[in-house]
Amino acid sequence: MGGLNMMAALIITFSLPEASRRKISTEQGLSFREMSTSGVVRGIFGFRLAQAVGRGSFMTFLPIFAGIYLGLTPTLIGVLISVQVFSLSLLSPVAGHIADRFDRRTLVIFTSFIFLLSLGLIPLARGFWYLFGLCLLQGVGNSVSQTASQAMLVEEGRKFGMASVMAVPMVAMGIGMVVGPLASGGLSDYVSIESVFYFAAGAGLAGTGLFAWFTR
Repeated sequence: MGGLNMMAALIITFSLPEASRRKISTEQGLSFREMSTSGVVRGIFGFRLAQAVGRGSFMTFLPIFAGIYLGLTPTLIGVLISVQVFSLSLLSPVAGHIADRFDRRTLVIFTSFIFLLSLGLIPLARGFWYLFGLCLLQGVGNSVSQTASQAMLVEEGRKFGMASVMAVPMVAMGIGMVVGPLASGGLSDYVSIESVFYFAAGAGLAGTGLFAWFTR
């Protein structure tokens, strides 16, 4: 992993061209406080935060669930994680085309339920192929919802500054990826490992509700 990150750093250092920066007038607000007046920014922040909680819980506890409770080998567990990540990346161009043709708010809400369903059904899994299908389904839902929400942020970026607005989902993701595994660890210790996935789905449902409310 360290070697791959070093390779990425070298590629960026020697291959990434300089990008001209568009100057933002002093009248345009660039603070998070001013950006928070936008319902789209608030909705996407809540949505991505909740989604990161769910994804952090999934990435942390799926290997434990699959390995200890289902007896899957490390290789099969690696395949499951790879399917989820690879399908998200591979389908992103298709998701972008869909997001350009249909209402983005509706796409985010609809596909988020695909993500929630895939999380909530994990405790019912009894074998590899069941989990394989859920991981694939999760990748599909994630690719469309994330692409559509990013496209909505681009519109807000024209008001507040593109880089400033694009930082919003990164902040939300960072918080969610910390909170998710910590909260799920407590649930796994004191309730059950199945409750982790129900919690992750519930968090995602709350985030989808916030998104729908703020962007109405």
